[in-house]
Amino acid sequence: MGDWGSTLKMSAEIALSDGTVYPGFVHLQERVPYRNGPETPLDMLDRPDPFLPLTMQGGESYFLSKSQIAVLSCEPPETEADVERRSVAQFLALHVILADGTDFQGIVSLELPPTRRRALDYLNSFKEFFVLWTGSTAHYINRAHVRVVRPLD
Repeated sequence: MGDWGSTLKMSAEIALSDGTVYPGFVHLQERVPYRNGPETPLDMLDRPDPFLPLTMQGGESYFLSKSQIAVLSCEPPETEADVERRSVAQFLALHVILADGTDFQGIVSLELPPTRRRALDYLNSFKEFFVLWTGSTAHYINRAHVRVVRPLD
């Protein structure tokens, strides 16, 4: 089970909805069919697969249910800068409180049509997870485990 072939290991910490925290490595695909470059944690979390593998420091592996993941935190992956996408992105500061009381304050990047650029539009998007940046950490937050969000802008 330890042979993940051509996946890229990324150090991450996963907090489940019951408060259990698993530090280890998630496995990302080297390529995705819809753009150049490797899979991101958000791509992996939003795939329809109900489980993801997490390898611990000692080599043991777990399969975690994505529906039970409240937050996956890691350093943001190195990706090629897409100047065109960044030029249309809007950045918003949010205060996010999870169902268990954990809270985060950070920035989200909205890439939505001009008529749908509110924080509410972003939160109501069809994806299961969203990314909130706090300093040098990216938090991939499961919308199903969010209690309340307050825009800070």
